[in-house]
Amino acid sequence: MLHRGGRLVRAMAMGGLVTGLAASGGAWAAPWSNATTRWGNEVEPNHYYLANLQSDYQGGGVVASVDDSSEIQALNYYDEAVTIYFNGQASALADYDGLKAYAKISVTNPVALGANSPYVIDTDFNVDPNGVPALFQASGSASVEDTITLDTADVVSIRLKLGLNGSFSGPESLYGINLQSAGVRLSDVVFQPDGRTEYQSLYNVGHPYFDGQPSFVNETELWTRFIPVENGVAQYRLELEAYAEVYTDSYYAPEELGNGTYEATADFFHTLDILGVYGYDADGNQIDLGSAIGLEGWSYAVAAPVPEPETYAMLLAGLGIVGALARRRRGTK
Repeated sequence: MLHRGGRLVRAMAMGGLVTGLAASGGAWAAPWSNATTRWGNEVEPNHYYLANLQSDYQGGGVVASVDDSSEIQALNYYDEAVTIYFNGQASALADYDGLKAYAKISVTNPVALGANSPYVIDTDFNVDPNGVPALFQASGSASVEDTITLDTADVVSIRLKLGLNGSFSGPESLYGINLQSAGVRLSDVVFQPDGRTEYQSLYNVGHPYFDGQPSFVNETELWTRFIPVENGVAQYRLELEAYAEVYTDSYYAPEELGNGTYEATADFFHTLDILGVYGYDADGNQIDLGSAIGLEGWSYAVAAPVPEPETYAMLLAGLGIVGALARRRRGTK
C-alpha cells in the first residue's frame, strides 16, 4: 500500500493493475484518473521486487498523462554494459459522461537474442540487481463515481448501458516471439443498502499477438449490474484501465528479448460512454425515468421503456383506425 497525494494506491503484481480509491474507502468521489509508466521485476503475487523499479505517477485530477523516456543500464552475460531504451506513454481522462484511457510502451534492445543478463537468475527468485528488468509497462486508468437522484417513485433499481470503443496495435512480432502485450479492463462497483460493496469485471481483454495491423473493439451492449435505489438515490462507480507491456525474459515469454524494438499500444481514448440510465420496478419491469441527476448536477440520459409486442400491436391498430376515420371524413366532404 502506498499513500501519494492524499489518495490510496493499491499496486497488484502480475497484472499491473493500479486502482485509485478515495482515502475513506466508501465515500463518494469525483472523477479520478491516473497514468503510470514503470519497469521492474514482477515474478509472482508473493514476490514483488522494487529493485530497478521506477514509476511516474499523476493523480488527483480529471486528466492525467505521462511521457517517460529513459535509458536503463544493465550487464549482459559477458559482464559488458548494455543500454536498453524505454519509452512509455499513458494518459487518462474521467468525466461523468465517460472515461478514456491510453497506454503505449516501446522498448529498444541493441544486443543479440539471449545476450541480456536476466533479472531473475535462479529458481529461488534471487535477483541480479544489474540484470535487465523483466517487465516494462505503461498504464492509464480512469474512474468515475456518482450519486444519482431519481424522481420516479416506483424505481427500485437502475442499470447503466455502456459503449466501449478502442483498439490494440503493435508491430509484427520479431522472430515470431510475442513479448508484447496490451489489454483493457472495465469494472463496475455497486454499493448495496446494507453497506456491502460489490466489485465485478464487465470487460477484460488481453491482446498478446500482433501482426502489424490494429485490432478494434466496438462494444455497444455492455451493462452494469442492477444498482439498488434507496429513497430515490443510487450510487455507482466505473473503472477503466488500458495497459501495454513488454516482457524481456523466458519466465514470461518463450525466448529472451532479442535485438530490435518491441512496442504495444492500447488506445481506449476513443472512450467509454455512458449511453443511458434504465430504471426498473420491483417486478423487474423497465419503467420510465423522468430524470436522473448526479451529485454535482450532471443530467444523465434516461431511456424510455420499450413497448411490449402486444402494445405495439394495439398502437398500430389504433393508428389504423385513426387513419380510416380520417379518410372517411375526407371522403364525405
